[in-house]
Amino acid sequence: MKKVAVFVEGWTEFFFVARLIEEMAGFGRVHLRMEHQHGGTPHLYRKVGAPEEAAEIEVLLMNCCGDGKVKSYILERRQLLINRGYSFVIGLQDLFPKPLGDWEKFEAGLNQDLDDDPRVKIVMALQVMEAEAWFLNESKHYEKIHPRLTIPYVKAVAEFDPLSDPAETKVPHPAKLLDRIYKSVDLGYAKRESEVRRTVDALDYEELFVTVRAMSKSLSGFLSQLETAGIC
Repeated sequence: MKKVAVFVEGWTEFFFVARLIEEMAGFGRVHLRMEHQHGGTPHLYRKVGAPEEAAEIEVLLMNCCGDGKVKSYILERRQLLINRGYSFVIGLQDLFPKPLGDWEKFEAGLNQDLDDDPRVKIVMALQVMEAEAWFLNESKHYEKIHPRLTIPYVKAVAEFDPLSDPAETKVPHPAKLLDRIYKSVDLGYAKRESEVRRTVDALDYEELFVTVRAMSKSLSGFLSQLETAGIC
């Protein structure tokens, strides 16, 4: 059985990537083991998907619970991952709070000194600026959040067009804009688990794979790495 690990910075990415993998892989193919670290020690959050003995792929999804810690956390555990049979490791990190102009330089730096080893492939991906940029451009989810959140309404409230404005290059702080949009209908978005799950569950993943991917270089890069890892 192929074993892949995905390391993320925080809870938003943790819940989003879990759902993304389930949608990409299809029912019954992937055993997803979700863990989070606390005090330098990984703790099991839950197991979902196919039973381990029946799955084609096992995916470890690790929440590093800290900004900027993904690469170092992976490298500290590289030998342990090899020992446990993981052959492909993806790290996902925000560009925020770094400015957009640092994108290429920062991404190149992340992918240096990954201790190349033929037994395991390690790659780093960026969310530009953060995962909420991808959510902003998924236009079908708004009315699932609230029926008043039509695209014309969102455009008027946010001065942002989900259909044509690439959030990763147009919006300095996507989470704040998403919060502003939701607050206009007396909701909100503050990265709390309930609010993140509400958005993650409302997203149209086919729309993300096709339309948003075509608008977002960073989402396309991350999805390509998941595809290379064999998750879909």
